[in-house]
Amino acid sequence: MHNSGTSLAGGLLHAAGLPLGEHLLMRNTIEEKLRPRYDYFEDKDVVHLQDETLLILNRHWSSYKGSFPLPKPDSEARQVFRDNLKKLIRKRFQKTNVWVVKDPRIGVLLSDWITVLHELKVKPLLIIVHRDPSNNVISFSQKGQVPKLWAESLWQRTYVNALETGNLLPSSDVTRASFEDLITKPEEETRRLCDFLEWPQKSNLSKIVQALFDPNLPTKEPHAGKSIELKTSTKQLRKILNNTTLPAVTPLEETLIAHQIEEKTNYKGQPLELNNIYINQKSLLPKVEIIIVTAEFQGCGGCGGIGSAYQEMAEALVDSGHRVKVLLIRSIDKSTFKNPYGLEIEQVDPTGMNRLEIARLIASKLIKSSADVIHLHDWLGFGSGLKQHLGTHGQKILIGLHGPSAWARTGNPWHRGTNGEHFINEDDLYEEGLIRALEKDSLVNADLLISPSSYMADWVKKNILNEKLSPSILVQRNCPLSEKFSRRGLNPQRKGEGKTIIYFGRLEARKGLLIFLEGLLQLKIPPSNVIFLGSDTTIHGKGFGTEIIRSKLRNIDFKYELKTNLLRKDALNLIHELDAVVVIPSIIENSPCVVEELLDTDLRLVVTNVGGTHEMIETSCKQWLAEPTPSSLAKHMEQALFSKNEMAYKLRAKIPSWEINLSWQAFHERMPRKASTLEVNQKINPIESRVSMKLILKKGLIFPKKLLLKIIHLLGLNQN
Repeated sequence: MHNSGTSLAGGLLHAAGLPLGEHLLMRNTIEEKLRPRYDYFEDKDVVHLQDETLLILNRHWSSYKGSFPLPKPDSEARQVFRDNLKKLIRKRFQKTNVWVVKDPRIGVLLSDWITVLHELKVKPLLIIVHRDPSNNVISFSQKGQVPKLWAESLWQRTYVNALETGNLLPSSDVTRASFEDLITKPEEETRRLCDFLEWPQKSNLSKIVQALFDPNLPTKEPHAGKSIELKTSTKQLRKILNNTTLPAVTPLEETLIAHQIEEKTNYKGQPLELNNIYINQKSLLPKVEIIIVTAEFQGCGGCGGIGSAYQEMAEALVDSGHRVKVLLIRSIDKSTFKNPYGLEIEQVDPTGMNRLEIARLIASKLIKSSADVIHLHDWLGFGSGLKQHLGTHGQKILIGLHGPSAWARTGNPWHRGTNGEHFINEDDLYEEGLIRALEKDSLVNADLLISPSSYMADWVKKNILNEKLSPSILVQRNCPLSEKFSRRGLNPQRKGEGKTIIYFGRLEARKGLLIFLEGLLQLKIPPSNVIFLGSDTTIHGKGFGTEIIRSKLRNIDFKYELKTNLLRKDALNLIHELDAVVVIPSIIENSPCVVEELLDTDLRLVVTNVGGTHEMIETSCKQWLAEPTPSSLAKHMEQALFSKNEMAYKLRAKIPSWEINLSWQAFHERMPRKASTLEVNQKINPIESRVSMKLILKKGLIFPKKLLLKIIHLLGLNQN
């Protein structure tokens, strides 16, 4: 497996004099800014052939499909690989009768190697290098820039293949070497491996091995202090690797992560409808470049659900190796930016520009970009006119349905007088009318609309879109938090406070502030304390949320606290410290981030059954949902505070977080590239294209440089 100690093993065998190939990949041959800390000892021709084959098979090591079982041995791609491998092996054995091949990609293609070696009557000897899977997965996911789930899945595939192949060979032709042994007793392991390979040991081997070790290399597991929760099948494989015998591992196949991933990425029902989108079943290149255009982003000033949804999506996509840039359309002091994930964020200050000017500025920036995919939200209509600017062969424009202005207004109505008349500032009315027009234009001209709930998809179809002109709407839950918060016990300072209620959400009408206050006053037994946790905002005709709270609760018998300026992480930390009932009393809702953040945490939640909320929650938990009325809220708050049922109001997610993240990641891998890769895929067989390119170059034909680079780019080849 990658990062399991194969380079260390390769280095020791190379020092012992064993031939590892004619063109070894050494650190001084790699561009300085990309140069690793140690030599790889990989045969460049082998690496190139296997990387090329894995791309054609859509099993690239950095892809979620890297661990999938291979197609049948008689498939065209595998036949071409075996033919090319046969030529390469014959070439290597013209100069030697022993060849040690070190390349982790062999773990996926091992059965084809054994087939070819047997056909050529070359005796295969198998050295299985392994490392504790927890450390191996953490190391590979960090260096390979892939999610831990993908890394663990590839770890499983690598060692299932290795162990099954080992069972087919004579036991004397298979050995194993652990990372721990290689790094703690390198000389002993080198001598043992030389004996296994029947290679004469050098008289000065001890000095050679000693000189080989870089004092900067780790002398113990660098990730030993960290751990991940390994799958049961991974633990079984680890036990087999640590045993001295090689038992059959076929029964594990049914529980491998790869099978779960394949099943989930092929599941096309709500809320994973992005799995419906396939571009010719695969892409030539494994990653895309993505730009997120947004007025809100977590860590860059206060924000709501849009900022949370886009931050989680950005993190999930960066985890899987995609290149992500955020174009933040917001006036904000850059010194307040908090960007712990190291994303590239470009701020565009819209101060002094009208809505049309902002839309044109966004278009002018995007037309110069090299992005393949552009994400925008519906609110404010940033995508208006964008398709016309970019042209039909430009980037794919995906617009998320998070909260169009017309929908938000149904929950935050304009102020009315005592006789029902509207009190609307003319400038505000004009501004909202313009925004609504831009939002509709954005939606109609998008390549795809993505809604986090069926509820919002249906609302937009009915109230905004023109059926004849509108793009498809897919339902896809927002990416959840990459790491769920966990309760770390009660805050000692708050243990004596008794029953606490937390209002969680913005202090506005559509988030249910007014009905929550009325419900509080209807409680038969008041709480000890109420904490209002959310940003302050105005409620038309009534003032700021904090002012309304003080007015409504001025004569109550319980304490209350206003905490309106906490960042999300701080707010969630506070929630988890308290023995509290969390109330999220929205009167309209799409797919609320504040609910998603608290699912599966064992906190008691009183949530209103509105909009897309019930789509997020496991069916058995829906009995705990309240209606958006003061009396229903009061009833459910009392039950949540005093119920002796251990499971009461502990809401569970309908679908696990990893399945949602995986769907977003897989969808972006399948997206076409800006340079018409889709058209190339339709016309050229990728296997033939790569073989043809090799023949053209070997025949010495001369192409203009620009044309050659374009061909290389379209075929997905490495320009080096």
